[in-house]
Amino acid sequence: MNDGSTVLALARELVAARAPVTVVTPGVNIATYLSECPEITAYLLGGQVRHKTLGTVGGFAEEMLRAFNGDLALISAECVSAREGMTYSYESDASLARLMQRQAAKTIVLASARKLGHRDRITAFDAAGIDLLITDARDPTVLGPLREARVEVMSVDLDGTAASVA
Repeated sequence: MNDGSTVLALARELVAARAPVTVVTPGVNIATYLSECPEITAYLLGGQVRHKTLGTVGGFAEEMLRAFNGDLALISAECVSAREGMTYSYESDASLARLMQRQAAKTIVLASARKLGHRDRITAFDAAGIDLLITDARDPTVLGPLREARVEVMSVDLDGTAASVA
């Protein structure tokens, strides 16, 4: 799991469910929250801690991440489009997301509707690298290009209930 408010919301759900999972994250706040649940094993990636996001970045974080082989990469997006894929403002975020995607058997992207159909400066990986997109978007003009790029899309209500999968 990378860092950010969307992933923190997912971490809260994992703790509430007392899910017996192992999580690797660069998010200091996410690892701290997950560590409150004895059923969850949380690994915090080492590296430079960014003041604003409380996420670790850099070579140390990437080196540690390379040691893990994940079943799922749960990645929050800055922007997602069918043409540019997963994009970020910062190279360090894109680099970690790219490595997470490579180290996992399946990649699930979490993105709100406002992040879809847009691009940011740096591409982490192509849309083809997304196995499942979970979003609150329902607009076919936004979701259509992603579906055409063979991205499975799950639209959910803000309360987390699944609305449709295609």
